[in-house]
Amino acid sequence: MQFCDPVRWLHQLRTTCYACVRCGWLEWHGVDLFCQSCKSRWRELEEPEAHAHSWQNGFLSRWLYTWTPLTDSYVGNAVHALKGARRSHAWRAIAERWAARELEIGLGPRIFVPAPSSRGQPDHAYAFATALADTWGTRLIDCLQSEDPAALPQKQLRAEDRQRRHFRVKFLPNVAPSEVLTFVDDVFTTGATSRAAYVALGEPIRFEAWALASRPKLAEYGRF
Repeated sequence: MQFCDPVRWLHQLRTTCYACVRCGWLEWHGVDLFCQSCKSRWRELEEPEAHAHSWQNGFLSRWLYTWTPLTDSYVGNAVHALKGARRSHAWRAIAERWAARELEIGLGPRIFVPAPSSRGQPDHAYAFATALADTWGTRLIDCLQSEDPAALPQKQLRAEDRQRRHFRVKFLPNVAPSEVLTFVDDVFTTGATSRAAYVALGEPIRFEAWALASRPKLAEYGRF
């Protein structure tokens, strides 16, 4: 009689079964963040295009969801889960939601530039930008670097410190006049990160910032 190897069984379970990040329900062969029940509510929270953009700092910022205390169990849980490993499939699903809006947000070919990690290593913003570049069939250019690689992660900075963020350019991307430099981050908070990218890249005429979620008035809601 052949017995099941528990280590192998647990590894298979871990790679084929995903728990909903809101209710914990296990989805066999799941590839999304939420179970089918929670996913329908997650889709309802997606902002209409008219409400999911703003002009500030000289460029357009766009997002899919607004992260508030009322949406925290969906948007907040999703953001935190996406910062973990094994979530490239979920970023691809989100990139496809962006692609569904392509006719509304199309301004020409795009080049995706991820927000630099405070540790100098590819992180969730890089994973998001990669998924967008793959979905659009275009380039990802990792050309930004934090001014101080040893600086604290953004979530540990005070609001006034976030406003003083600076990036340096590792190299200037070669951009055609028709291409839109699209800066990619996971969450917009004060807007300082996008502004720092915009300035570091030379304040290009065709520039946008994209994020999964907008977190208005971040300092009022604690550590997020």
